[in-house]
Amino acid sequence: MIEKTYMKELPLGLVEMDGSGTVLYFNSDDKEGASGLTAGIIGSNFFTDIEPVVEAQAFQDYIKNFRCSRAPSQSFNFTFNVDHQHLPVRVLLARIHERFSDAETETVLVHIRKAQPKEAPEQQYFGA
Repeated sequence: MIEKTYMKELPLGLVEMDGSGTVLYFNSDDKEGASGLTAGIIGSNFFTDIEPVVEAQAFQDYIKNFRCSRAPSQSFNFTFNVDHQHLPVRVLLARIHERFSDAETETVLVHIRKAQPKEAPEQQYFGA
């Protein structure tokens, strides 16, 4: 049996994904160490190929619920477990207006960045 290989890093930056989670575009916030991550993430599945996301069902559900909603954008705080450490992030979800359909958004922009201490959340979501 072949073991599944996951990306170990959480992609901090701007991700555009289609309805199934396939990454169409990625622009890293980490310009120095981004080249390897950028090449590896485009074409991968955001929900099944990136280990911190695979293990955070609540995060996946949040994005899937946003896709089905009519809200133009939404933001929230989330804490991922990366290498057995908590990584608090601020997440912004947005639609690309030209790609909006009545039934469901075709693509979603997800901007993930490290949360700043002053962004203490009123509501915090935790990954697995």
